[in-house]
Amino acid sequence: MENSTFLGPLCALGASFTWALGSAEYSRLSRGHSAFAVNFSRALVALPCFLVAAIWKSGGFLSVLQQIQTVGLNPVFWLGVSIFASYGLGDVLFLWSTRSLGVPSALAIASTYPILNAGVGVFVQGESLAPGQLLGLFLTVAGVIAVILSRGEPTSPSSDGARAAPTDVANTSKGVVLALLTMVF
Repeated sequence: MENSTFLGPLCALGASFTWALGSAEYSRLSRGHSAFAVNFSRALVALPCFLVAAIWKSGGFLSVLQQIQTVGLNPVFWLGVSIFASYGLGDVLFLWSTRSLGVPSALAIASTYPILNAGVGVFVQGESLAPGQLLGLFLTVAGVIAVILSRGEPTSPSSDGARAAPTDVANTSKGVVLALLTMVF
């Protein structure tokens, strides 16, 4: 088996790890700045890194353009819409949800998107789930339940802590709805 077989899953694990770590800081920053500004600042760092990696991996700027032409503009357009929906709007909704729920609970709820994806695959597209996929869904649900049940005493929203203090049911409900919308996007 090639070492590159594990590159995708390893990169996905690294991305989820850095997002979980960064979420606390992004949440804290979004209390003092617009969630859109925080997300735009992240994009200003990430986009040049992505472009450098794409140019380096493909062998030059012209190679990147040739590969885009090979794929076609329609898939590139839908990729752009997907990026805007998930990284643009979805991340802003997530930052807003952390203000009401705190990072651990918002992250746990927003991270249930594999359940939504699997449900669409099974019930809408007629796909079946392999035992490993069922185990992954079970672990996702168990992890969300564990995070929500282990919720300790929240810190005040004005502190530097990553967890917001839900002040009432309406505020908590708003956070849950925003986290669920994050999951959809």
